[in-house]
Amino acid sequence: MSIYAIKVINIKGITTSFELASDIKMSIFMKAYCRLFKLEKSNDVIFTLDGSKINESDTPKPLGMDKNVENLIDVFYRK
Repeated sequence: MSIYAIKVINIKGITTSFELASDIKMSIFMKAYCRLFKLEKSNDVIFTLDGSKINESDTPKPLGMDKNVENLIDVFYRK
């Protein structure tokens, strides 16, 4: 099982790092991020990788994440 390093940058420039196993759905990471920043609804948050929206059912490998580098994810908040 491969481990992927994820670096998340929000609109305020705050960065947070996560590690995710290759078979774990992105919903686990998304929920953890929302809990960390006390966001009530993950529907109010959009995560993107290389400009493409990440879906909760996605996993790192099909998204094209590289296991040898830190993958940069941007997070945006809906109002």
